[in-house]
Amino acid sequence: MTSSVFMYSQKLRLSHLKSVTIMLLRTFATTLICLSLSQIVRANEPEFKLVTENLPPFNYSVRNKSFEHKQKNIKGISVEIITELFKRTGFNYSLKLRQWNLAYSYAQRKPYRGVFGTVKTKERADSFQWVGPLLDNNWVVFAKNDFKEKIKHEHQLKKYEIGGYKGDIRVSYLKSKGFNVTAISNDHYNPQLLDNGLIDLWVSGSFSGPHIAKLSKINVKPVYTIRKAAVYLAMNKDTPKKYIDALNAELKNMHDDGFIERVMSSHKDELTVSQK
Repeated sequence: MTSSVFMYSQKLRLSHLKSVTIMLLRTFATTLICLSLSQIVRANEPEFKLVTENLPPFNYSVRNKSFEHKQKNIKGISVEIITELFKRTGFNYSLKLRQWNLAYSYAQRKPYRGVFGTVKTKERADSFQWVGPLLDNNWVVFAKNDFKEKIKHEHQLKKYEIGGYKGDIRVSYLKSKGFNVTAISNDHYNPQLLDNGLIDLWVSGSFSGPHIAKLSKINVKPVYTIRKAAVYLAMNKDTPKKYIDALNAELKNMHDDGFIERVMSSHKDELTVSQK
């Protein structure tokens, strides 16, 4: 009797172990299948190829180059925002740095390409799909600290020689209005031109201008704001809209949860005009 009970107990135990083993094997197999499917889906996801220009403090080469192929060499406020945005959405992406005209045309040629640090204008609106705004960077005219005139209206700028850089939307706007604009290839030289009296005024961004002036150790002051402006990620117009919607939705969350404000605050010393 005792022997029979023992054998029956052993059978129950073996049966239970067998059931548990089968269940574990099935779970393991299901996990492997899910992981494999996940890898297949991830492999089939598009890679967003993003480009930007060398425009500190928003986006720049840590080696002060006009071209960068490695993302580790590209830093800046906009780069921090873009990196967080794609981390949150989980989209695959690569990031390179190019001269502005090349970056802009590169993004227009194929789907999933984008150029960030782009000002959205009426003329550009239909050329891209837009993610943003990432942050503000108003169009501002700067002068030396000893500049006396009070600029209250845009037309007052017409009697001055204004410096800018080639391909910049602010330069294009001023030229279209008949202003005297000298555009050079690199905005970083404009503070020195201003300080030496080779230009009277300098048009740049409300944040990028002060940073560039500080790097040049030139003291400037803002004298007129041409217009309020914001910068965006401009995506190729043939990129599927579902991705644009997802990026915009997550970017809104980043504004709402204070991420953008925290990034800007962490760079506040770079974004202040020196007027000593």
